[in-house]
Amino acid sequence: MFYPFMLAAAITYTLLLLSAALFPADIRWYSSVKKPAWAPSGQLIVSARGFMHACMAASVALVYVKTGGFQNVGIAWIFVMILHYLWSQAYGFFLFTAKSFGLALAGSMFASLTCWWLLVLTAPLAKEAAWLLLPCLVWSCLTTFYMWIIRMMNAQ
Repeated sequence: MFYPFMLAAAITYTLLLLSAALFPADIRWYSSVKKPAWAPSGQLIVSARGFMHACMAASVALVYVKTGGFQNVGIAWIFVMILHYLWSQAYGFFLFTAKSFGLALAGSMFASLTCWWLLVLTAPLAKEAAWLLLPCLVWSCLTTFYMWIIRMMNAQ
C-alpha cells in the first residue's frame, strides 16, 4: 500500500508543480503591485502553494489507494479533479504571465469552487483525503478574496 500511495502522490505533486515551471512567479513584478498592508510576501505565497500542492497530492493518493484505483472513483470525481487542476493552472497563468488581476480573480474563484466540489465528492471515498483538501479550500478562498482586493487597488 505504501508504494502505490507514494507513486500516486509523486505523480500528482509533479503535475501540480507544472504551473511553477510553466508560469513562474514574478516576485519583482508582484512586489511592485499595490497591496493591502497585511498582504503576505511573495515567498510566503510560493511556500503556501507548495504546501497546498502537497496536501492535494496526498489527498489524490489516498483516494487512489483507498478505492483500489481511479477506475473506482466515478467519472464525476475525475471530471472535477481535472477541472480543479485546470483552474489552478489557469490562475498561475493569469496572474504571473498575463498579469491580469481580473482573470486571476476568476481563476482563483473557479479553483475554490472546484476544490469545494472535490471535497464533497471525496468525503464518501476517503474521509482522510477530504480533510487534506480543507487547507486547499481555505487557501483558495483567501486567495480569491485577496485577488479581489488587489484588483480593486490596482484598477485604472
